[in-house]
Amino acid sequence: MTKTETTITIETTPTGRIRKASADQAIAALAGRTSRIKRYVDDAEMRTLVDQLPAATSRVRVYSGAGFVPNSYRYACPMEALEATRDADTGNWVVRIVATDAKRSGGTGPTVVVR
Repeated sequence: MTKTETTITIETTPTGRIRKASADQAIAALAGRTSRIKRYVDDAEMRTLVDQLPAATSRVRVYSGAGFVPNSYRYACPMEALEATRDADTGNWVVRIVATDAKRSGGTGPTVVVR
């Protein structure tokens, strides 16, 4: 189950390039951020997301750098991720901080997913 917490917009130029000022503002918005969830995202994950946007066509997801836990882990293990989707009308990237479960098969998986 995913829950949206925050939304940030990263603007693009008419040719589809990311506006540097907009990307810098998005990174600054997460600087020094903390959360009650131990596996939270901050400005380091936002930098990774901004670096991946030029290669993406529709969606980018960057999970917390704290990593995953095995499916056999007994307790709930919440984790945050940054999910960017392209707005069909404006072409801008809409970034959301979502909460998800950190359980993955064998405790491994990609922390960056680009589509």
